[in-house]
Amino acid sequence: LTVDEESSINYEFGTKMRLLDGRMSIDAAVFFTDWSDQQITGSDVFRNTIGFSQNISLTTNAGKTEIKGLEVNWRWKINETWDLNAAYGYTNAEFKELCDNVLAILTASPVTTAGPCPSVGVGVLATPINFANAAGFRTANAPESTFSAGAEFRMPIGTEWSFFARSDFSYQGARYAEIYNHASTGTSTRVDVRLGAETDAWKVTLWGRNLDDDRSPDSVVRFFNPDSGFAFTRAYQVHFPNGRQYGLTASYKF
Repeated sequence: LTVDEESSINYEFGTKMRLLDGRMSIDAAVFFTDWSDQQITGSDVFRNTIGFSQNISLTTNAGKTEIKGLEVNWRWKINETWDLNAAYGYTNAEFKELCDNVLAILTASPVTTAGPCPSVGVGVLATPINFANAAGFRTANAPESTFSAGAEFRMPIGTEWSFFARSDFSYQGARYAEIYNHASTGTSTRVDVRLGAETDAWKVTLWGRNLDDDRSPDSVVRFFNPDSGFAFTRAYQVHFPNGRQYGLTASYKF
């Protein structure tokens, strides 16, 4: 099995604006990628010389993939006390040309000689090889939307100490684990908070991470389970983030 090189043409148009004497910034960009022969991880059924079949993981090429989206970043330093920021990203990454044999098996696609994904070996092989059209499916590990926002407050306490507090919120849309768009991480949200006091040398921080205790997976990776016997059934490796955490940190610089 040979795999072709990937190639892509990328377009991006953006702007960087500074307003209110530089206290506010807005960065925005739109982008488009025309991706040919994208290398993807798929699976197939392999029959060896003694007649046993097993699932195998392999790298193949998608015919055509398109990615388009936008990114916006905003920050406003209102004064010496307040600092706000927010960011939004949208990505539409989908296959435009992809004929896949495993998808045909999963969806019980019939033998066909027409359309963009005709069967191979019709009239020649006892069991023709079918393909299903995966055009319109989203690429793996590409969330459609992301959003984050934060606020920070600072004020002096006496002549040496200053008080600070910051809160951050983030959202990430679902990411599919594979090209068949079956398993996904689901959406996730996270809230982090920290507050404390500091001098030029000392810093004391009370913090909380993932305060909403969101346990949506960080990642989902499909693989073949070697413990399932010779057939190697499909399985998923799932990584979960840490749950809600609290802590107190003190540091000294010298």
